[in-house]
Amino acid sequence: MMALTPDQLQERSTAVGALIYRPGRGLYLQRQRQNRGYCQESWDMPTTTMAKHESVPETLARQIQGETGWTLKDVKALLGHRVWNDGEPEAGQWRSHWVDEYDFLVTVEEDSAPTKQSDEIQGWQWLTRDDLAALEQSEKKHVHAMVKNAMDYLGL
Repeated sequence: MMALTPDQLQERSTAVGALIYRPGRGLYLQRQRQNRGYCQESWDMPTTTMAKHESVPETLARQIQGETGWTLKDVKALLGHRVWNDGEPEAGQWRSHWVDEYDFLVTVEEDSAPTKQSDEIQGWQWLTRDDLAALEQSEKKHVHAMVKNAMDYLGL
């Protein structure tokens, strides 16, 4: 395991991801566009960085509303936590930024297709246990792990 230096710890931000569950349909995932820099055309869940004044439910509600148009109903469970490096070029130099990400299983009020989609999203799908094997091939291994954890938690 890689140790973090004090400078890296100070530079960390917190992000939350929402794996949305709808009984009878499955788990909602979005497919990222090809022109997105990281893990192009991979499956992901709505995820965002928390603002300093926000709680976890407030951040999840903001992101779900912004990316799908849906209203957060309930936060069911913490599915997992990971620390990752969001290294990206900035002004010609490589910037390193550590992120603490917590992913949650949530439900929403609506029972309809998403009414909003970010420009970074090219499609969406409700996943069932039958889709889990195909998701395992994704570049984003943590998404597969979160979906599996959610299915195990829900008994699907």
